[in-house]
Amino acid sequence: MTDINDPQTVTASTTASVERVEGELRAFIRRDVSSHRTRRGNGEPSSDLGPQVERMAGASIQEIERVMAELAHVRDMLMSEAARLQGEVNNYAATSQAAMNSMKIVGDSLVKWKSQTTQLSQGRFSRGLPENPQKPGEPS
Repeated sequence: MTDINDPQTVTASTTASVERVEGELRAFIRRDVSSHRTRRGNGEPSSDLGPQVERMAGASIQEIERVMAELAHVRDMLMSEAARLQGEVNNYAATSQAAMNSMKIVGDSLVKWKSQTTQLSQGRFSRGLPENPQKPGEPS
C-alpha cells in the first residue's frame, strides 16, 4: 500500500506508473509499425509514421482544438465584458462628476443666500426696525 503522506513513496509510485504506461505505448507502436510493414509486402521498412501518429493522436488533437475554441470564446466574452464595464465606469464617473458640480452650485447658492439673509437681518436691527414688521391696522 502506498503512503500518500510520504513524498518519496508517492514519487516512486508515480514514476513507476508513468514508466509502465510509456512501456505499453512503446509496445503498441512497435506492434502497429510491424503490422504496417508486413502489410506493405515489398519488404521495405515503412518510414511514413505520420498517418499512424495522426490516427493515435486524433482524439487528443480534437480535444485540444475544442478546448482552444472554447478558450477563444471565453476570451472574446471577457473582452466584451471588459469593454461594457469600462463604459459603465465612464458613465458612473460622468454622473458622479455632474452630481458633485450640482452640489457645489447648490452649496454656493446656500452660502450666498445665508449671507444675504444675515446682512438683511443686521440692517433692520441697525435701523431700529422690528424684525417682523406689522402692517398698518394690525393689532400689536
